[in-house]
Amino acid sequence: MRRWTALAVAAAVLGGGCSRGVPQAATPTPSGPPLPPASSRCTDGVHALRYFDGLDKASVSGATIGGLSALAYVEDTTSYVMLTDRNGSEPSRLWSVTDPASPRLTGSIVLRKADGTPYTGEGLDAEGLVRLGDGRLMVSSEYEPSIRIFDAAGTEVGSVAVPERFRVAPAGEATENATLESLAVTPDGRFLYTTTEGALKGDTSAAGANRWRRLQIYERGGDGGYRPVRQVGYETTAGHRVADAVAYAPDRLLVLEQAYEEGIGHTPKLYAVSDPNAAPDVTGVPNLSTVPPASLVTKRLVADLTKCPTLGARTGYAQTNQLMESYEGMSVRLPHGRGRAMVELISDDNFAKEQVTRLLTLEVALP
Repeated sequence: MRRWTALAVAAAVLGGGCSRGVPQAATPTPSGPPLPPASSRCTDGVHALRYFDGLDKASVSGATIGGLSALAYVEDTTSYVMLTDRNGSEPSRLWSVTDPASPRLTGSIVLRKADGTPYTGEGLDAEGLVRLGDGRLMVSSEYEPSIRIFDAAGTEVGSVAVPERFRVAPAGEATENATLESLAVTPDGRFLYTTTEGALKGDTSAAGANRWRRLQIYERGGDGGYRPVRQVGYETTAGHRVADAVAYAPDRLLVLEQAYEEGIGHTPKLYAVSDPNAAPDVTGVPNLSTVPPASLVTKRLVADLTKCPTLGARTGYAQTNQLMESYEGMSVRLPHGRGRAMVELISDDNFAKEQVTRLLTLEVALP
């Protein structure tokens, strides 16, 4: 079995960006740990605790850290794994990092085909990531699209079927570079969710609106594999796309929506989805734009992140809020039980000079 490769990360790498924190209030509350101070408040129940730019443009052992599109928490540890999306002919990598409160790179693996040859950005546009309880990794790719399964060492061991409708046109109705951006698995491992970043062509309204997405639900079988069972409808905020989703409870999803407009910058929003499995099955619906709102999943705005304090962050291009970036990966921890969650966001710098690889930590009161 291939082991994680130890990385000697220079102090200059981890200190190359800015790290800003907000002091915790000193007085504990009856419900648990102290609440963050009012100066960190984004909106009711949401606080921006800190950000870290120390991974930005880092080069370790000849590999550049960037294009990070997914983030997954390793249960019962203080570690996370991060996924790099397409980067030309460079090998597709997973990076491991310690607790975002004190980030430190600890290793990386290359994702490999069953025959041992590495995947590269020319054959795998890795976007969604989940880590299963047995250590296996599931990765979605936007190219075909596909959902592949890798063992803990990064070697491909299987795959999950993707409905034909989700394939890139003309094979299906998806648009290139706007397919399976997210993967989410319930805490008990029973259900797997994925959806496209952009709308399927068949789900666009007569007026050209493209706010509707199909959330594909898979269920785990007795053999441990996942099979597609139904689709439910999800409506995005106008102009936004689905960047990631996390199942933080058996009946709850947290969805990260993103949008970018020149001169305004990024406007990410967090939404909680209530019991997606209870929504009507829309698999057979020809066009989601024609269904009534009651036939879609119920979602609730948790936070408009542009309302967070900047914490002193800076980017190299126009932003309404300089703390914002192209956040594409998300993880959720519930260290204090259901309700108060630690939400980590990682940004995709697209390997662009003016963009930043940023790790943002939020404390969020989840419904």
